[in-house]
Amino acid sequence: CVMEMSHRSKVFQQIIDEAEADLRDLMGIPDNYKVLFIQGGATLQFAAVPWNLMKNGKAVYVETGAWSK
Repeated sequence: CVMEMSHRSKVFQQIIDEAEADLRDLMGIPDNYKVLFIQGGATLQFAAVPWNLMKNGKAVYVETGAWSK
C-alpha cells in the first residue's frame, strides 16, 4: 500500500519515477519541463499561484465562481 510506505523509500521513488515517465509520454511533456506531484486540492493550488509569483505586498483577486471562493 503506497499510503503506508515512506516517501523516502526506493520503492516509492520507483513509483514516482514511473508515474512521471508515463505522464510525460501520455501528455507529450518535454524534458525541459518539470513535473510536480503536489498534495492538496485545487483551491490550495490556485491560491499558491499568486503567492509564488508575488515578491512583496498583498494579493487581490476577484471572486468569479466556485473556484475563487
